[in-house]
Amino acid sequence: MPLRVTMTDSGGFDLHEEGEWYAGTLVDIEETDGQYGPGLKWVINLDGETYDDGKPRDTWAFCSQKLSPKSKLYKWAKGVLGDTAMPQPGEVLDLGQLIGRRVKVMFEHVPGMTEEGQPITKEKVVAVKAADQQQPAAPQPTRAHTTPDEEPF
Repeated sequence: MPLRVTMTDSGGFDLHEEGEWYAGTLVDIEETDGQYGPGLKWVINLDGETYDDGKPRDTWAFCSQKLSPKSKLYKWAKGVLGDTAMPQPGEVLDLGQLIGRRVKVMFEHVPGMTEEGQPITKEKVVAVKAADQQQPAAPQPTRAHTTPDEEPF
């Protein structure tokens, strides 16, 4: 017997525009273990974006757990907290103070693959800052790399 399925209309999501800032709330930072070692998954609810059931749509942003002036974690935390709240070498940053903050995120489009191996365009967060700060210059293009399988886009 052939397998038969019925096509339904989907509320799918379009990719966000590159270089544009989108406002939302940072609702969680979770520890992950990716292919490059220990990481962090920032869970952000973007304003006005919901699933078909009305629940807020999560956007995930990934970075390593390394905190140094050249790391993504440092840039994002500094973007949210500002210069004066950033620790000096040897000091500890409590990431819990970021939860619940209003933020803006910027996306970049990257090549990806479906589970079936078909090429697609995905998006990833490349910048995070406080929602009330001045906009910095758009980030420089980065080399495309494999994104974790658990990314929703």
